Amino acid sequence: MKITINDVIALKEIYPKFEGRFLPIKASYKMAKVFKEINENYNFYTDKLNEIISEYAQRDENGNVVQTEGGTGIKIQQDKIEECNKRLNELSELEVDIPEVDLEIDDFGDISFPIEDMLVLSKILK
Repeated sequence: MKITINDVIALKEIYPKFEGRFLPIKASYKMAKVFKEINENYNFYTDKLNEIISEYAQRDENGNVVQTEGGTGIKIQQDKIEECNKRLNELSELEVDIPEVDLEIDDFGDISFPIEDMLVLSKILK
């Protein structure tokens, strides 16, 4: 099954909601297969993101990356912002493969999820 890196990020963000929950054995097995692949693709994403940011980051006179005001981000070279954004968009829309596991709503038993999480999970549900 193909999903985008954006989907990988969204699935990675809801993973903690599954930790410590007891799902029926078949659902647990299927989810473990999916999240193993999600983690591998997320690691690929973070590696590529770091490469892109490192390539386009502004650097000070010592070669250190310049952070934004407040230190919550990295400043990008002014003449490279458009090119950097293009590469970041390409990365986020990149399609990756995850196992097709035939998960259905009934596989989750009586576990409740917010609507936002169900929108994310719908990417991997049958």
